[in-house]
Amino acid sequence: MIQDLITYRQLGTLQNAIKHLNQQLSVINVFNEQQKQAIATFIGLQNAGIGTEKEIRDLIVLVNTWNKHWQGMTQGSSNGNGDRSKLDDKLIGH
Repeated sequence: MIQDLITYRQLGTLQNAIKHLNQQLSVINVFNEQQKQAIATFIGLQNAGIGTEKEIRDLIVLVNTWNKHWQGMTQGSSNGNGDRSKLDDKLIGH
């Protein structure tokens, strides 16, 4: 009977270890999925002609600036898209 209790306790310990490892594996899988998405985005940027780290950082700054500007704008614009042309001009290079 004592051996059964020892075996049962060891089984519980193993089950807890497996549960913990499965949780860690889930976290790793989420991280890997984020990495795959980042790589796909990077490849897409390279295909669009934006390939250097500096160009990507500049694009991130541009988009963040535009988002802050856009969030602060009112909805009362006559053309329905506010001042979005500023982003279009920067992306096109005007």
